[in-house]
Amino acid sequence: MKIAVISDIHGNYPALASVIDDAVSNNVDKFIFLGDYIFDLPFSNEVARFLMKMENSYIIKGNKETHMTMLAEDNQENWTHNQFGGIYQTFRGLSPDVYDFLNGLDEDCYIKLSPSISIYAIHIPSFIFKSSLKINCSSSNYHKKMLEKPFTHEQFLSEFSDIVNSDECKAAIK
Repeated sequence: MKIAVISDIHGNYPALASVIDDAVSNNVDKFIFLGDYIFDLPFSNEVARFLMKMENSYIIKGNKETHMTMLAEDNQENWTHNQFGGIYQTFRGLSPDVYDFLNGLDEDCYIKLSPSISIYAIHIPSFIFKSSLKINCSSSNYHKKMLEKPFTHEQFLSEFSDIVNSDECKAAIK
């Protein structure tokens, strides 16, 4: 069985369509979508509608869909400036059917592939936001580190491996 795991589309419909075409041409049987379908690029409605039609798929929400829900429940004046301006603009352009679809997604799911094999799917484990792991796993922190003292891909993998294998991470996963 071939499974494609796809995450962080961020409104990039042309890229999503290309990735799906490639997966289909490689005889993928199932798709797991791990969230962040909207914001950043202008095709959030198109991405969501594409996902709504996907068969053999498991689709969960990411932190961007959580931002969408928070925006709907918050004073929207708080979201119209600085880095939130793009989020607000996208939110205002979401169709009601897309909003309902994204808002109704689960945050995680268990996928049973066989009697003895299951996959637990989640965008980002909540324990990361409650620990020092958030700081260590942040792409913006890696970017700052790279600017201060460039490092190789192998060095990045080694550091990230240390984080994943840390006692704190292992304790949170159990």
